[in-house]
Amino acid sequence: PMMLVMNHLRYDAMVLGNHEFNFGLKVLDRARADARFPWLSANTETAPGSGRKPFAPYIVKTGAGVTVAVVGITPPAIPQWEQPDHYAGLRFQAGPEAAARAVAEVRARHRPDILVAAVHDDNMVRQIATEVSGIDAIVFGHSHQQVAGERIGEVLLMQPRNWGISLGRIDFDLERAGGRWKIVNKSSRLI
Repeated sequence: PMMLVMNHLRYDAMVLGNHEFNFGLKVLDRARADARFPWLSANTETAPGSGRKPFAPYIVKTGAGVTVAVVGITPPAIPQWEQPDHYAGLRFQAGPEAAARAVAEVRARHRPDILVAAVHDDNMVRQIATEVSGIDAIVFGHSHQQVAGERIGEVLLMQPRNWGISLGRIDFDLERAGGRWKIVNKSSRLI
């Protein structure tokens, strides 16, 4: 039923998290098949010959002439938390390295005006914000805490609460510069 609600709300994408594995691959595959949007994970790869469907590392959307990319990162510790049959055929790479590769690829191929990382693992968020260049903001989750608008350098961090307790909003102010959009301000808030 969660995918039906998310479809109704017209989600553009979701990031693969650890709880998607709690009930095994059959349930995960069914939920994924019901979704009318991609499940993102730049650091989850399918093992050769596994027959598993790969996850998209990112999405790119354009609206009102502004191109936005979202890169997804999954907790790489799933093998430590789940039974092996719950993730058979999948391997989990380190998040910062996978984020760096995906950000570099999407920046080179699509030249987005805004790039957001959606990270389902608060343990590596600050490392990604510090070490991966090209990210404008990171929306993250996993710890069930709220972070309204922390900044690490030029990267805005925001974490809404779990279970829909709060909703996060990020606003980007843009201006034209040399035929492209440039971010002149960004802010976030929790509702």
